[in-house]
Amino acid sequence: PAPRTPTFAEGNWQQGALASYVFGNGSFVGTASDTGNKVADGTYRYINANTIQISSFSAVQQKTIVANCLLVNGNTMNCTSDTGSTFSLARTARFS
Repeated sequence: PAPRTPTFAEGNWQQGALASYVFGNGSFVGTASDTGNKVADGTYRYINANTIQISSFSAVQQKTIVANCLLVNGNTMNCTSDTGSTFSLARTARFS
């Protein structure tokens, strides 16, 4: 049988008090926690069983950001962008 495609990113994630993100079916949208305005949207793909690569258009910075995100435990992803900045996402809900 074919290897099972990872699905760990599917669901809702929070970036501290800044923004919340919904990941599903290869795309995502991020909204600001304080205003509810869209701050980013883009696509993601699975690199391996515990890493995704996201390509995000930042509404704040008005540019595309590419980042690799590593699942460090079942509920946290640590991400590093192509410019070297880092951020973490914490799971708030999982899609089945």
